[in-house]
Amino acid sequence: MGGPGYTLNVSDASLLNSAAIAADTVPPDAQHERRMRWFEVVVVMSVAFTSSIMTAIYVHFTGRTASAVSTQFSLFVTMIGRLPSLLLLVYVLWRRGRTLKDIGLEWSWKQVGIAVPLLIAAFVVQHQVQMLVYRVMWALGLHDTLKASEALTHGYWAATPYLSPIGLIYQVVNAVHEEVLVRAYLMTEIIDLTGSAKIAVCVSVLLQASYHLYYGWLGATMVGFTFLVFALYFAWARKALPTVVAHWLMDMAIVLARHRTLALPM
Repeated sequence: MGGPGYTLNVSDASLLNSAAIAADTVPPDAQHERRMRWFEVVVVMSVAFTSSIMTAIYVHFTGRTASAVSTQFSLFVTMIGRLPSLLLLVYVLWRRGRTLKDIGLEWSWKQVGIAVPLLIAAFVVQHQVQMLVYRVMWALGLHDTLKASEALTHGYWAATPYLSPIGLIYQVVNAVHEEVLVRAYLMTEIIDLTGSAKIAVCVSVLLQASYHLYYGWLGATMVGFTFLVFALYFAWARKALPTVVAHWLMDMAIVLARHRTLALPM
């Protein structure tokens, strides 16, 4: 530490000793851990939904329903494409010593049963809001906007073979993919990192609505109220299985209704 004649004093020795101890036992940096968790959230959400958001925006602004690629093969490819983000989530949780159970996903027949009243509540809320919005827009003379939104929604569901074997399997995978990532994981992380369930609800609903823009902005807003009910339930109960099952039942109800040309709200 110095040249000839240098004498190590007590304060220098203490400093060296403290540095050596610190090098051996560095305590975890809480701030660094928070940054890493935010980074992981961004990575998982980006892998899971960037393609969906870009496609939804494209359909919204071009008015095209992507019917040319809405085939069983494209559904199969999309379904397989959902798996890496789920595997990435499992890895991220494992790296932190956690499992899917820690973010609210575990099997329970009781939770499966809760999905039915949860879906009914979501449909009631969405229907009431939709009727109110439609009345206001009709009174303002925005008939063309309403027709354009319904045309986009109808075109999407009519063009996609959801009642095929691949389509039925896809519905299950899609419900798991959305609710586990956007509801269970994203909301759990935001609540833990910010301490605010309100922020978690808003972010999850806005994210889900964003990649449903292929319904048009009005349709995406309406379905957003369904997701709002799901998000509020999760913020209260911290159980993801009811929202997964409710989401699957919702999609199946819409598929069957569209197939039979019934006028269910969407």
